[in-house]
Amino acid sequence: MTRLTARLTIAAALTGVAVLLTGCTAAPAPTRTPKPVASSTAAAINGLPAGVHPAAIPTAVPNTVEARKQVQLSTCTGSGTQWKAAGTITNTTDTKKDYRITVFFTTPTATVVDSAQTTVSLDAGASGKWTAAKEFTTGGKLLCVLRGVG
Repeated sequence: MTRLTARLTIAAALTGVAVLLTGCTAAPAPTRTPKPVASSTAAAINGLPAGVHPAAIPTAVPNTVEARKQVQLSTCTGSGTQWKAAGTITNTTDTKKDYRITVFFTTPTATVVDSAQTTVSLDAGASGKWTAAKEFTTGGKLLCVLRGVG
């Protein structure tokens, strides 16, 4: 083998190794620049209307079937930042009772925005009215859900 042939063979071998090594190297991952999220889109993501901040929602709500049967939610009204749910309650027992009523205020798509609680004391066999009110920013129409009575 001549000196020129040896050099060409070595050069070809090195080129082949370089090609093989290049094929084994991972291509850099494409980078993506996140697009800014508009406030209305952010609100849609978490289910809350624009300008509404999530409130602490009670998770341990007293709720007994017999007590809940005695409560009617008849109105759900709001104006500006003042919202309230109201209705009637009847104590069908033979003893005086305290009823804890919890209402969730939700968006039309059922996302809880805030809540309110009230306690009503009724003598045995008595009926009365109740109101649970809360002041908060709504960002639109809300619904009232009787969450629990205990």
